[in-house]
Amino acid sequence: MASTIIGPVCDVVVGFLNANGFTGYKWARLDYDLPAGVVELPTVSRVQENSQLGSEDWMMDFPVVLYFDLSDAAFSQEQAAEMVEAFIAAVDANPSLGSPTIVDDAVVTSATPSFETDTARPMVAYTCTLELNKLV
Repeated sequence: MASTIIGPVCDVVVGFLNANGFTGYKWARLDYDLPAGVVELPTVSRVQENSQLGSEDWMMDFPVVLYFDLSDAAFSQEQAAEMVEAFIAAVDANPSLGSPTIVDDAVVTSATPSFETDTARPMVAYTCTLELNKLV
């Protein structure tokens, strides 16, 4: 049985990442082509009073982790800052992520940096929360 709501929304986010300078991945894995954008499993919430008659509101908070090579620390952090800003601006400019029949509205509500230095390939990561609304 395939996901009919979360999976298709995730596919849209992956496509949006690919169109905005990242190699997009659906779900977490161990190896990435950098810079990478990884869409992880969302938190899903619903409301009792739906915004439109005959539809159900799904609110999903997707962790989208943006990874960058940390081999040149100064360049890598500058690249991360620039690309995170560009990703947020791209979502703001296109809140349906280019797929208005699948995503009704999206916004990046947070972006938190971290460093993964205990791996064979050190990386800087930004964990973004991408809040999406979908009417079903």
